[in-house]
Amino acid sequence: MNTMPDTNNPAEATHARSPGLHLPPSYIIILLAWSASVIALSMNGVFLPIDSMPPPAMPVAILLPPAIFLTAYRLMPSVRAWVASLDLAAVTALQSWRILGGVFMMLWFYDLLPALFAWPAGLGDVLVGLAAPWVTAAVIHKSPGWRRKSMALITAGLLDFVLAVTSGILTVAGGPLALEGEIGSNLVNAYPLVLIPALIVPIFIIFHLIAWIKISREFRD
Repeated sequence: MNTMPDTNNPAEATHARSPGLHLPPSYIIILLAWSASVIALSMNGVFLPIDSMPPPAMPVAILLPPAIFLTAYRLMPSVRAWVASLDLAAVTALQSWRILGGVFMMLWFYDLLPALFAWPAGLGDVLVGLAAPWVTAAVIHKSPGWRRKSMALITAGLLDFVLAVTSGILTVAGGPLALEGEIGSNLVNAYPLVLIPALIVPIFIIFHLIAWIKISREFRD
C-alpha cells in the first residue's frame, strides 16, 4: 500500500519524508495571532448571548477557521505538503485530550451549567477521549479494521461537536431548551470558558478534517 503523497511537487515530497506532528514557524505565528484575537474578543464580551440568543460571532469563530483551512488546502501546495507530513497516529492521539471535556459535567454538578448541555457535550468528549488511545494503537499497528475505526472516531468527534454547539445555543437563558428554574448555558459564552467553543473546538475540527483527509487517502491507496 502506498502511503506517500500523490504529488510531483518537491516541497510536498520533502515534507512527506519527515512524518510526525509539527507546525512550521509561519503556522505558529498564525495560531498565536488567532488565539490572541479570540482571547481579546472573549474578554470584551463579544461572544455573550444577546436577547437569549448567541451572537453571530460564535458560529463565525467556530466555522470560519476550518473553512479557511479547507480553502488553503485546496489552493496551496505548501498546506497540502504539511498535511501530508503529519502522522495519522499522532493526529488521532490528539483526540485523547478531549477527555478534559468532562469539566462540563463537573460544572453541572455545581449548578453552573444545565444538564441538557453539560451531559451531551461532556460525555461525548469523554467517550471520544477514552476511545482515542485504542484507535491510535490500531492505526500504529495497522490492525484489522483500523481504517474503519479511525473514520468512526473522526465521525463521532465531529458529531459530538455539532451536538455540543447546538445544545449550547438552545440552552442559553431564555432559549428554546432552557428549563424553567434551571441555569442556562451562558457561562460557556463568557471568558474564559468561551475559549473552548470559540478557539479549541475549531482547532480540533481542523485536526479532524486533517485526519479525514489522510484516512480517505489511505482508503484510496
